Amino acid sequence: MISPTLLLRRLLLVLLVGTALVISASYRTAKVGPEDYPDSGRPLAHSGIGWQTLDAQDWLQRAQQAEVSGDLAQAQTFAHNALAVDVSSGKAIVRLANLANRQGQIQQAQALATYAGQLAKAQDTTQVYLAAFWGSVGNLPKQLAALDVLMTRDGSMQAAFFPVLHGWWLNAATTRPLFTPLMAKPPAWWPAFFSHILQDSQTPPDALAALYQQPLVGGYRLPETQTAQYIHYLTQRQQWREAREVWLENLPADYTPFKGLVYDGGFEGERHNTGFDWFFIPHELLSIKQQATFDTQGEHSLRLILRDATHLNVQHVWQRLVLPPGQYTWRFRYRIDRMSTLKGLQWRIRCVADEQRVLAESAVLRDVTPWKALQATVKIPADCPVQLLRLEASSPRLHEQVFAGDIWFDAVEISPDAP
Repeated sequence: MISPTLLLRRLLLVLLVGTALVISASYRTAKVGPEDYPDSGRPLAHSGIGWQTLDAQDWLQRAQQAEVSGDLAQAQTFAHNALAVDVSSGKAIVRLANLANRQGQIQQAQALATYAGQLAKAQDTTQVYLAAFWGSVGNLPKQLAALDVLMTRDGSMQAAFFPVLHGWWLNAATTRPLFTPLMAKPPAWWPAFFSHILQDSQTPPDALAALYQQPLVGGYRLPETQTAQYIHYLTQRQQWREAREVWLENLPADYTPFKGLVYDGGFEGERHNTGFDWFFIPHELLSIKQQATFDTQGEHSLRLILRDATHLNVQHVWQRLVLPPGQYTWRFRYRIDRMSTLKGLQWRIRCVADEQRVLAESAVLRDVTPWKALQATVKIPADCPVQLLRLEASSPRLHEQVFAGDIWFDAVEISPDAP
């Protein structure tokens, strides 16, 4: 198995070649020099009169060629020439650090690399060389620091480095602690890194949980997109307790009044389709809106407009419940302004583990009526830890699932019965 460091070196090699080509092209635009001719490898002393003076990048290319050919002394000379042309060239200093390291001058190499890092805060390409250097000497903390700078400044580099960091994170004993300094204030690329790991089906659940939980100590919260992805991941794995905890701790403070056995039963909130709030599934034959109307208990109610259709199996409004075992009373209000249907609609509570198992259902909703209150008894068994509250077509028969109408809902609530 390729070690993370070796894999990073290979990735960096690709980046370095690409970067060198881009930089070379940018320096060479509308310019002619000795390197345009077959004898471009000749020493500078043989450059003809009239040729432009070599710049720092030209000298660095020569230093690289000399190093590849094994002439380290000449490579050092060329790197020093690059510094003479541009004393702020962090890449030249990193080149000298690499050369010192190859010659066994470890302390000098690390001192040069440290100086290059201080000098090159705004030079992304130098950070690439620094990351490669620190990896070559096994200093992973400084390598990660260089990668952090790169990925923060240039998001396009994240795809190259995330697989390496993924491997580091999975190794909880040795390389995961490298991320500890970042946890106090996770970098801008952290949400994208979380999504990268989440999308890998081979990631162990405990590694993903740690990636989510560790930044929480400092008060960090993932953006809503990544939080929703993680909740979906947990629900797909039927980790209901963990999913609900993540969902609850990420609710905005002003959503606290909506917390109940039914979340936001008055249809006032704007948070939908995540975990344990209302799911509104769009369909071209069905309009689902939260709107103001008369005689409601809050500012809004839920309005469904069913367009004329030959068939629509209504299952487009639902919410997961986590009711402990026991007996409950379920209440809601509804109003039907118009309705054309054979069998009508019903609210049902099912067991998520076995959706064929209906725990309770409302009366059939079919006839035009002003606001009306309904209630039903719900018994939750011990073997059904998560339930599904859903508005459904009353009939399972396709030819009876025909609707055209306008219906409102409000004040959906469930309360435990007295023992």
